[in-house]
Amino acid sequence: MRKIAIASKPDAKYRRVMIHDPEDGRGVFVFLFTSLDDGPCQADHWYRDLAEAEQGAADGLGAGADDWQPISDPQPGCQHDWVAPVRVAQDADGRPIYGRFERTPD
Repeated sequence: MRKIAIASKPDAKYRRVMIHDPEDGRGVFVFLFTSLDDGPCQADHWYRDLAEAEQGAADGLGAGADDWQPISDPQPGCQHDWVAPVRVAQDADGRPIYGRFERTPD
């Protein structure tokens, strides 16, 4: 499960937040973005469960229960912190080129 919200605290360093609660049960990720545009996060946090992650987003950014918009889970091999299906770019031999991203077919 993933969802995004816009920060409502005017002095917040981050403008947008995404929560990713993977099905493996090993914790919840909170991705923080300085821009409203889709792209890689600038920071992330890990929480034990969804309630803690939501509380952290509420405390730090003012993201309340009604502010969240659900988004689809990432496609296999794609970045978890992007809304669009994006992965790390690969060279001609299929090796990752870290720091470069490419959109995958939808």
